[in-house]
Amino acid sequence: MTIERRRSQKLYHGDKEPISRWQPSMGAVVKLLLSIRISGALWSVIRDTDETYNFWEALHSLTYYNSTSKWECPPTHTSRSYFFLWLHSIPSSFFANSFGQSKIVVFTLVRLTIGIACLAGEYYAFDSISKRINVSTGRYFLIFSAFSSGMFHASVTLTPYTFSMICSFFYIGAYLNEKNKLSMFFWVMSVAIGSPHTTVFGLTLLLNSLYYKKKDVGIKKEDVVSVTIFAAVTTLATSYVETIYYGFGHSARRGLLWTDFTHGQSSPQMAVISILDFISNWNTASFLAVVGPYLSYKVYRKYRVPAENDIRYRLPNPIDQIHDCFTIFNLARDCFFWFASFALLSRKFERFMFPIYPHVALFAALACDAIPRLLADELEEASPMRNTPTVKSSRHPLSTTPTSRFSRNPTTPRTEPTRSRTDSNTETTSPLVPEPTDLLVADNSMRKSGVRIVRIVVGLFVICSFLRVYSSHQSYGSEMDIYKGLHEELNAHEEFGRFNDPIRLCLGKAWKRFPSSFFIPSEAEDGKGNSRKVEMKFLDFEYTGISPESYKELKPLGFMLSNGQCDVKSKNAVLSSCDYVIDIDKPSTKKNHDFREMPEQWKRIISLPYLDEERSHPLMRHFSIPFFSSYFEQIQFTTISLYRKVV
Repeated sequence: MTIERRRSQKLYHGDKEPISRWQPSMGAVVKLLLSIRISGALWSVIRDTDETYNFWEALHSLTYYNSTSKWECPPTHTSRSYFFLWLHSIPSSFFANSFGQSKIVVFTLVRLTIGIACLAGEYYAFDSISKRINVSTGRYFLIFSAFSSGMFHASVTLTPYTFSMICSFFYIGAYLNEKNKLSMFFWVMSVAIGSPHTTVFGLTLLLNSLYYKKKDVGIKKEDVVSVTIFAAVTTLATSYVETIYYGFGHSARRGLLWTDFTHGQSSPQMAVISILDFISNWNTASFLAVVGPYLSYKVYRKYRVPAENDIRYRLPNPIDQIHDCFTIFNLARDCFFWFASFALLSRKFERFMFPIYPHVALFAALACDAIPRLLADELEEASPMRNTPTVKSSRHPLSTTPTSRFSRNPTTPRTEPTRSRTDSNTETTSPLVPEPTDLLVADNSMRKSGVRIVRIVVGLFVICSFLRVYSSHQSYGSEMDIYKGLHEELNAHEEFGRFNDPIRLCLGKAWKRFPSSFFIPSEAEDGKGNSRKVEMKFLDFEYTGISPESYKELKPLGFMLSNGQCDVKSKNAVLSSCDYVIDIDKPSTKKNHDFREMPEQWKRIISLPYLDEERSHPLMRHFSIPFFSSYFEQIQFTTISLYRKVV
């Protein structure tokens, strides 16, 4: 006989006894997330040169057919998936055709498109959590996901890791809803198009299918066949597109894995920096997420496992009694496998953590939901009313469970009569029985204390996240604003006769914070209606590596020499050939100029504050407190400036 094993409607509640809790409407959730994702598209800064030169520049090349390339020597280092970029070039090309030469608008709309895709995943996960766990956990998940500074940045980032993060939201939602086929589809998409490191997430589905193999439960054979076909088609499509751009035999998936696991040496300092970045992005939620699965299990065991059952190694015997809680265990196992693989990487960057951000928000929400419940239960166990009979109530599974925890340690029941109740959920009353108390929503001092603790922790999370976002924009927001000033400067000219043709913009020390060629106008028009193209070049600077160079048509590896080396330094621009220069104002060195000392040759047009990392306190760089940090000189600023050649 086939055994059909279905989970309860909610994690802590019975199938026919849902607890009524307020749940935000779909419109309210979408409006909240949309407003935050729009803010991220407008104000989130680009923190990584890889995002600029590996992805935004490549997308610009696909959209406008000219851009600057990231160094990749030898060709086996190629890690840029052109299938991933091709998917993003569809909205990018549409926006480019709609808005003409307004490339900054195209850049912002592409980020917003990524943010809307993330919004859809967040809402799907939120809805699944509210249905399958409880509404309270869903609300906390929404808060952590919406207000996290890490999500503010990651939700609009053009990297495969963001794509995998979006797939993780859908994966969690489908997995909680027991839609194994759909969850496998998103897992395949995450691996084939996004980050190949998310392969470890599929181990959960594999282990589940092996565990339930003898019970005729789990992943169906036809689901495996359809997902395998989908994986094969996706792999062939990505291989075909990469063959067009890289040539036969090159795979971005293989190059990314090769680079991440073998390129360079992992150091404790790099690991510490990665952990600090993770904690900075999630602050209090990062600590809650560590204990979230365990606290959720404790709540589940107290409310769903009979009290007299045999407990071995903190697990009930038989183990199938916590079948419903396996969902949380499996998602926690995903994170364990992910961090195990992350520890093996030779390179550790902030973006590598993006795919587990949905798991962090979920586990932190589980912890916040569990703390008041556990405190309320401890008070009830210490109450003198533990021997009172159970009153049937449709609000909580304990009310219909024949072995309630009230039956342990008998004491004298309360004898004074109780006031009559008009609650429609209560079926019986008795003068010898106290008012039925729902342990999940018990109104008592301990539970109130737990709620206060959770509110304080969540409040600190929101405040610290705001300070993190504020600090990031205050410190590095000028790297984008300076290019907007370049547009205004070019449009203010009456005549371009004294400039080169095309007008040349050069980058000095600001090359690492170059947002992308979307911020460089393709052409400018003077007051007389004469248009002239604009190009961007790099100055020779103190950098021992390989600086970026222009893409070639359909062959971004075309600038490589036959011996696998790149001759790019010789193509850096000479200062005398530049019409404009954008540079970070710092004292001059052998190769780095200080344009503040050359007023006869270069006129400063625009100057904006910019964080001086070397002279700023490391902690205050992550959490800048308005007025406090600057008053006590915890953070120091220099300027990033736009200079025009004096003719």
